[in-house]
Amino acid sequence: RIENLTWNDVYQTVMVRDQNWKLILSETREPELYKMDGKHVETQNLYGQAQYQQKFIELEKKIKALIPVKPQKK
Repeated sequence: RIENLTWNDVYQTVMVRDQNWKLILSETREPELYKMDGKHVETQNLYGQAQYQQKFIELEKKIKALIPVKPQKK
């Protein structure tokens, strides 16, 4: 499931969720990657941890295939 979570035309935030993972990409914040297995309910952002890099890439591709995501603003 992919959702465009943007409420404001100025900044874009999008989210993708599969059976056990959730990725949130935003123009204004660092990406958020969460394991959603019942034990971890969005308490620890796993983005940037090497062992989860492949899952991040997989979910990011799903988002980019359907919704053009602008680069993060700094």
